This record gives sequence, C-alpha cells and structure tokens, in this order.
Amino acid sequence: MKKIKALIFIGLVLLLSGCQLAREWEERERSHEDEMIGFFVTFWDDDIHRAFGNEDRIYAIQDRFNFTFPINGIPFFVGVARQDLDDGTYISFAFGETGDGIVQEYFHLHHGDGFTRRTLRGTLYISPRIASEIFTFNPIFQTAQNAVYIGRGGSSVSSHSDSDIWEGDWRTFSKQSEIVTTVNGVSHTRTTNIELGLRLQHAAETITIIQMDENHHMLTRDVFAPADMPGDFTPLSHTAYLIIEAFRPYAQIPVQRSLVGEGDGDIVAFYEGENGVLIRRFTQVVW
Repeated sequence: MKKIKALIFIGLVLLLSGCQLAREWEERERSHEDEMIGFFVTFWDDDIHRAFGNEDRIYAIQDRFNFTFPINGIPFFVGVARQDLDDGTYISFAFGETGDGIVQEYFHLHHGDGFTRRTLRGTLYISPRIASEIFTFNPIFQTAQNAVYIGRGGSSVSSHSDSDIWEGDWRTFSKQSEIVTTVNGVSHTRTTNIELGLRLQHAAETITIIQMDENHHMLTRDVFAPADMPGDFTPLSHTAYLIIEAFRPYAQIPVQRSLVGEGDGDIVAFYEGENGVLIRRFTQVVW
C-alpha cells in the first residue's frame, strides 16, 4: 500500500535549549488532551473505513523526523517532532508533504506570555473531472506523547453534476484546536488554526514560453508539457520580457497569458496527477 510521508521543514529544526519549540514541547507533555493539528484528505470513503476497521484511530509511524501513514491520501498538518540524537535533542515542526497537490500558502507561529498560536493555511487544487468524487477531510491529532494519528469524524463534500464546466473556489474547511494547561497556578493556552481550501481548476495541456525583445518582436517560442517544464529557464541576452501561455482546452478561457520580466519571479504551472489532483511546478527564470 502506498505510504504518504510527512516531511520536516529543515529550516525550522532548532536546538532544544532556549527555543520556543522547547517551551511548546513542555506544555504539550503536561497536557492530557489530544490536539488537532490538520487534515488527512481522502477521495474514497471505503479505503479509510477499511483502514479504521474496528478502531477509532489510524496511527502514523515515526521514523526520526518523518511520519508515515499506511493509507492512500493527502496529509496537511503541522505537528511537533522530537528526536534524541547523539549530538543533542532536536525539536522541529513537521509538515504534511505537499507534493501530492496541497499548496501550503501560509504558516505562522506567534508565541507570547501565556499563549502559543499556530496558523496553517493551504489550498488543494483538483481537476473538475473528479469533483463529483466524495472528498473527506479527516482530522489529524497529536497526543501529548508525540503520537500522530487520523481520527474518525471527517467532513465530506462532493460537487454538482455540472462541475466539469465550473472552475474556481469551491469550499473551505477550517478547524481550531485549543488546549489550556495550568502549572502552579499559571495557565498557558496553545491554539492551532488549520484552514484548507478546495479549488477546482483546469490543468494546462501545454505551456508556451515566448521570448520578446524591447521592440516587442518575438525571438523564440518554446512549448512544454507542464510536467516537463525545466527547473531553470535562461532567456537570451537581448530578451526584454517573456509571454507565458497556458493552453487549457476544456476551460471557459482556453488560453491564459501572463508577462514575466526581470525580477518578476518564477513561472508556475499546474499539471494533473494520476488521481486528478493538480501538482504545482516552478520554473526559475535566470536572467
């Protein structure tokens, strides 16, 4: 069975001593409540019902800083992982892997006197052709002992019969977890806000990069399949700007055009995965 891994955001790995994560870890260990930390999105209820069986939880397996779920689906969460290594104890935030379609748009940690607040927002882009499927947003929890599991009680949604011609924002699911711990008369409130939007979008069949000179004459025209877009694209020395054309034959607007000049950032393309979820690919323009 395919396993979905939760990867660690390496830049947030911090030493235990003197960091906010250490304080949060200590507060978590004092708590006796399980904290909701995200969603596990599934498309077919039968799969997750079989995985639950007679149990109320599907536990992830932790291997150092990785969490693995033994079921098909897309994880979206922010938890805390602790690992005792030879050179010290490390604590890090663990994020659900976004390569399967969820675009993590925002993460913020606010730590103050008596409170810790975490906010995680993202969007799941799907092809309208699978919008009639049942999508279930199953809650993910973390225990005081660091175990991560999927719980029952997910919210399900499906689209209308005309979803093959409709595109745009669809639904947004949000949950908040709040746990208060009191030690020696001093209370600490730990809040996690999770927001995940579901958006219907047609994937492009081709991406065309047109190089233009300062007189607005076309220099070159390169056509790519979105999945084959290069990681880097270097314009010609006398290229003034790029025209990017995304051809989407089934969309209401079949051709989307955008301009990219020096300093405008990356080219972003969406292609459709095997399960109908759109995967975002970046191409860095190296001027």
